[in-house]
Amino acid sequence: MPGNKFLLRAIGCGLLALGLAASARSQCQLNSPSGKIKHVVYVEFDNVHFTRDNPNVPSDLEQMPNLLNFIKQNGALDTGDHTVLISHTANGILTTQTGLYSDNTSIFIANSFGDFTPSGSALFPSAFFYWTDLVSDITPATQDNTFAMTTPAGLNVPAPWVPFTRAGCDVGAFSTANIVLERQPFDVKKVFGANSDQAKETGGNQTNDFIGVAVHCALNSPLCSQQNHAVADMLPDEPGSYTGYQALFGMKYVAPALGGFTDYNGNALSGFSALNFNPQPSQTLAVVETMLKKGIPVVFAYIADAHDNHEGAKLSPAATFGPGEAAYVKQLADYNTAFGTFFANLKAAGIDQSNTLFIFTPDEGDHFSGAAASPAGCDGINVPCTYGVNGVGELDFDLNLAAVNAGDSTPFTYHFDDSATVYVQGNPDPSSPTVRHLEKTLAGVTTTNPQTGTTESILGTGLGASLVLGRFLETLLFNVRPRDPVTMTIAVAAVIGRPVRHFGFLVFPGAPTSSVIYRSQIVGGQTTGTGAPPRPGSPLPTPRTTPPIPPVPACRGPRPCARARRRPPRRGTTRPGRSRGCAWSRPPPPHPGQSRAPRRCSACWARASR
Repeated sequence: MPGNKFLLRAIGCGLLALGLAASARSQCQLNSPSGKIKHVVYVEFDNVHFTRDNPNVPSDLEQMPNLLNFIKQNGALDTGDHTVLISHTANGILTTQTGLYSDNTSIFIANSFGDFTPSGSALFPSAFFYWTDLVSDITPATQDNTFAMTTPAGLNVPAPWVPFTRAGCDVGAFSTANIVLERQPFDVKKVFGANSDQAKETGGNQTNDFIGVAVHCALNSPLCSQQNHAVADMLPDEPGSYTGYQALFGMKYVAPALGGFTDYNGNALSGFSALNFNPQPSQTLAVVETMLKKGIPVVFAYIADAHDNHEGAKLSPAATFGPGEAAYVKQLADYNTAFGTFFANLKAAGIDQSNTLFIFTPDEGDHFSGAAASPAGCDGINVPCTYGVNGVGELDFDLNLAAVNAGDSTPFTYHFDDSATVYVQGNPDPSSPTVRHLEKTLAGVTTTNPQTGTTESILGTGLGASLVLGRFLETLLFNVRPRDPVTMTIAVAAVIGRPVRHFGFLVFPGAPTSSVIYRSQIVGGQTTGTGAPPRPGSPLPTPRTTPPIPPVPACRGPRPCARARRRPPRRGTTRPGRSRGCAWSRPPPPHPGQSRAPRRCSACWARASR
């Protein structure tokens, strides 16, 4: 009898899940021109490339033929996809989710953004947070009580799931930016209540249970029931109001509501801590597949970059790879296998290019800029490539010391990243003589690239004669609309070494007769635009060579500094998060409320691992 009861419960749960799926499909009206599109699958890669970094080594996408062939056979491939400037994970994802350039969301720099305090000092809140978070939620010391996602009119940016939920479609989200809960405890308190049982859990349990996965439900969706622990989906500034909608947050509630998640390697995904915003395709695609099969017709998801080691010591002792390294090739083969499983499983369930709009896109588009591969002519497939002790990894550059060495002692703080936004203490006007002098100083700083042995400007003379300081900075520094009335002072908008090239791919399979316009003009499978070149500006000032500043050791091999090269734990987690930072320079003074100062870097010579 107990066995029969268990069987009856199992059958009942299965029938309930089928009923929920059928109900969700019946009320969702995507209203595509042909009426054929019933699902939308949006998958964002972190730095996965179509173009080759080494002409002899097949690119990331070429080494994933299951994905590449699916794109070529069923959709449109855009190899001129230009990411936002400054190019990084958070603002890259937010732009593709919303269609808004970074200056229209106030996340104009990522993966953290600068904010002057009333006293004139600069702090750097994370750019990863939940959609309705205030800046002061992220970093209380800013005393900035505006939405972190802010429109030019000062309102919270419209949320990307709303058009779908208003059309009666539930929207799933996995490990992607800012449409899932990102940080504890304040995100957990915000959605569940400050005195809720969820908010009383330990920080580690909150991350495991409530961060990283969500379902935003349509009105009256049976999935968002009290039994499934649904809470109000609050968007106070949403145009046209947004009341009565609910959502599920976290593995603790989403997984059981959908019958559980199991990755393509047979591992149960019951909590988020182990994933930590670094999911492999075998994990992300398994979750997307489950959501689709359980009746969630629209899914946003994220896959971690392929050039960092996400499989651990069993794959390699190295944390970062160069093109054609054996571990890189092996990891891409695993990525390819996961996509083969994904497409086959969906097709067996009746979900394919005939009724589904698939969108695959990368954020950032950074490319390798390390040492030359060895042996010459290696292709990674037949002959593995190697790069020597310092050939791959990231090095940092102390911008403060460089300015002092060049004769300018103006006190400033800068945002550690591949484009260093500079905040002069006291928040002076960007046109003030002090700031203008500092700009000229930084424009003249050069140093020796330890991987190539060449002397290069930190503002990117390596980008070539066609892209000079005036053009780049005129576009970036003075046309970016930062958070008002707070403003950054200067942006050092380039990296030493080979440039960060913004290329990627966008895919629009779907009903054969459908026409889609998204970012680049891709209509009916034809690419009609790839973006405009930088506008003309003034010529680059003659560089002044300053004494070379010794870089920190590259993070390579067993890498005692492998941990150090990653950013401090992000999103309220206890481990380094999805978007890697650089090796760190000397830390600035601690920010208020911090017991330990964040580390920082300003220029990356080698593989940009964001």
